[in-house]
Amino acid sequence: MSNRVLALIVVIFVWTLTTHGKFSVSGDEPHYLMITESLLTDHDLDLANNYANHDGEWFSRPDVEAFPHARPNRTGAVWSVHDIGVSVAMLPVYAIATRAAVHVPESLLKRMHQTHGLFAYSLMNIMLAGLTACGAVLMANGLRRLTPMGAPALVALFLALSPPVLGHAFLIFPEIFGFVAVCGVVWLLCLHDDEISPRRMILMLAVLGLLPWFHRKFSFFGLGLLFLIFRRHGDWLKHSTFRTRGVMACPASHAAAKASSPIAARTAATSRS
Repeated sequence: MSNRVLALIVVIFVWTLTTHGKFSVSGDEPHYLMITESLLTDHDLDLANNYANHDGEWFSRPDVEAFPHARPNRTGAVWSVHDIGVSVAMLPVYAIATRAAVHVPESLLKRMHQTHGLFAYSLMNIMLAGLTACGAVLMANGLRRLTPMGAPALVALFLALSPPVLGHAFLIFPEIFGFVAVCGVVWLLCLHDDEISPRRMILMLAVLGLLPWFHRKFSFFGLGLLFLIFRRHGDWLKHSTFRTRGVMACPASHAAAKASSPIAARTAATSRS
């Protein structure tokens, strides 16, 4: 099975799920998108005006309320309680989907039982399905170095179309970004030392360093993935240049710092009580 066929199967299968009845833009999704809207229009993280102006209409949720997903900080600005990684990653496709959807004739949308906001959300669903497919292809490319040609694609396909990956493959949640990061780590672990370049290594470590910004629950998970990389390619790291090792240490130290922040926060809260 080629990479194109693998990606096409994943995208089509996931897309068919989005056509069934579901609770669109529910849970934390609208609040991630509200941060994205604020970044796009206001270039800040203060969501007070966005909730007040019902900017959720861009993605069919004009009635979404701030509390308890957004609260005032010490300066009076209303900031989200969610990490901003998902919102930043969604920014390009969000800008295209929401601003393009308003130009689709309402008569056409009514035939599809859609509104402008739901149509924009559907376009974002397709992007996330494509991201899931990219992760599956990345994993298959790595596994092809270890197993016969047909097996890696089947393994990647089975993983992408099984819970919990499939359940998040079209939703605006951090899990699908974590899935792609894991696929990237599997790909890197499967490479031989002579296939690794400083650019590839730095890119993967940067992804893991940023992973906790998608959700702080990924902090220790990211450190575990970093450990696997250092364990697998320790010899390559020993023979890399001092400059390269210094650059690669930055994402690792960032992930460690982010991992310790929840502990520090809980410790401070306990001492105050």
